[in-house]
Amino acid sequence: MDKATILKSKSKVADDAAIAILENKIANAATGLVKINELITQFAAYAATLSPTKAEPPIANTVVWSPVPFAGTATSDKPAAGLTFIDLFCGIGGFHQALTQLGGRCVLACDIDAKCREVYEANYGLKPEVDVTKLDTAKMPDFDVLCGGFPCFVAGTQVLTDSGYKAIETVSLEDRLLTHTGSFQRILNLQRKTGTPSLRTLRVAGRTNPIQCTEEHPFYTRTKGDAPSWQPAREMTTEQYVGMPVNVKTDEAAVGALEVQRQQLAQGLLCAVDGASLDASVAFFDGGYAWFKVESNETTVGKLQTVYNFEVDHDNSYCVENTIVHNCQAFSHSGKQGGFEDTRGTLFRDCARILKDKQPKYFLMENVKNLKGHDEGRTWATIYRSFTESGYTTYEHPVVLSPHQLGVPQHRERVLLMGIRNDLAPPVLPEMDPLSPPPCNIRSILMDDAAVAVAAAGTALTADDTGILDRWEEMVQHFKALGTRGVKLPTFPMWSEEWDGAYPLTKEETKPEWKAKFLTQNREFYRAHIAFLGPWLARARATPKFVGAKSKFEWQAGAFLSDDSLWRLLFQFRPSGIRVKRATYSPALVALAQIVYVGEKRRKLCPREVARLQSFPDSFKLPATASVAYKQFGNSVNVEVIKYAMRHILTKMAPR
Repeated sequence: MDKATILKSKSKVADDAAIAILENKIANAATGLVKINELITQFAAYAATLSPTKAEPPIANTVVWSPVPFAGTATSDKPAAGLTFIDLFCGIGGFHQALTQLGGRCVLACDIDAKCREVYEANYGLKPEVDVTKLDTAKMPDFDVLCGGFPCFVAGTQVLTDSGYKAIETVSLEDRLLTHTGSFQRILNLQRKTGTPSLRTLRVAGRTNPIQCTEEHPFYTRTKGDAPSWQPAREMTTEQYVGMPVNVKTDEAAVGALEVQRQQLAQGLLCAVDGASLDASVAFFDGGYAWFKVESNETTVGKLQTVYNFEVDHDNSYCVENTIVHNCQAFSHSGKQGGFEDTRGTLFRDCARILKDKQPKYFLMENVKNLKGHDEGRTWATIYRSFTESGYTTYEHPVVLSPHQLGVPQHRERVLLMGIRNDLAPPVLPEMDPLSPPPCNIRSILMDDAAVAVAAAGTALTADDTGILDRWEEMVQHFKALGTRGVKLPTFPMWSEEWDGAYPLTKEETKPEWKAKFLTQNREFYRAHIAFLGPWLARARATPKFVGAKSKFEWQAGAFLSDDSLWRLLFQFRPSGIRVKRATYSPALVALAQIVYVGEKRRKLCPREVARLQSFPDSFKLPATASVAYKQFGNSVNVEVIKYAMRHILTKMAPR
């Protein structure tokens, strides 16, 4: 039997340029299992050469790759052997990869996205069901583990931002959205999904345009006699009213019909978008909100289109067409029952329903980090009560893990919900072992240049973008040279279009306070270094396409190293500007591209490399187009994170 291959590299190009690759094939030797400690020792020897305090070596080509297995505290290669699982909201099968690698077998999968279902079936030979809400537990196969990650509005829907009303598809991470608390909050994540969703068309008193959204999207609603609560579009009736915060502060530069209505509401005048007054039968004020009657709620036949949603800081709500809505994962906090009954209108409810009916041994679910503290902890409290009511023991506080903690070069913090049926649970759940993140480097997932050229055309920088980056490189090198005198690049976003601006920033209606602060910092930075920045700015503005987001720059690489250059670091073209980071690990993949560019390669990561960031093996069959691949992997779970959590469940929470 062949011995396990531990380290491979293309060649010894330089002393520390060789790329250490740990194979995911720990073979059984004649004398028994290869010791995990040997893997750790050899990886640690390589990791020691990647000290972040030293200048980083050039990125060498990677010829052979397989996911780096995190040793953790595993006592068996296949701790899930003999177990079956279901894969809800399966996407392209991150859970499937993890649990089958641990010895499990999938008996049912489900996802509403048709392209994800195609990729899933092509890779695993299992055709996922379409709609989790339609799954009949009486007809489902029995299983041991429930897995699942935990959708939206059509294009053209008007969303209220701090710079005016915008079509939902044009909103960027730079915008802030008005929430149900009457404050503007930053956007944590932009979400979109293409498919044939079943839609609801709501007509609301005082609105010219109908509101179209997915059936499960929650609205802030009430009747005249009840307290407000979040309810999905499909459950709303003509007895209900939808809310809009009466917000006096007006930060918008653009004034349209929706803004005229909002200003009238702020003055205590109930009016429609077209200016007509409304009577008490269809609208009223109460509790700092204006409430408008739902006039009709109809199902619309789904067609192929893209729907949009946001994850918003603190409040997880925003306003469309002067109406408050929530993320699709909504929870009722009306103070009634709590637990399972308060999950109505959410896709989590279907997870809870299946748990309650089928009573599998374990569950493992993943969600965004914001779930942990969302709504001051009340959302998690609702989920926790739902688990306990269904007969399961879980951690009082959800666990947060990121791939970079396991040696995978991606920083992607996610909440993991792990549970075990009460009759199998120990008296006290063991805590997860503390993790000391090993050094990461993006080079560990890079493909050979020749392979990229064949497999992923279109990843290279354009001539225009190269010119823009060369211009920013001039600035980086200038300030690096000044580093010996203690001069540093700013940690705040640099907005070059505003450096020589002369308009006042003192009036509240001119800019929101947070923007005024950034602009003040930018102008002070420009004045302090005008001898260099003045001529530089003139050259930059003469550079083709040096406008908008590409005229903004975010340095997140810390103190300068001796050989720092944009062409040795990582960067992203984001709506908020060009963001630069060290070549240690990638920021979190998201469904909206913003794929990382590798400076030394002068290209962005190709789909296969993005798959590697999510710890999918090279044998995984990619979708036909790069744009679909980027989206699907951005929505996926990381395989190594799920394996680590599942190992903990099976070897620590409930040793088999």
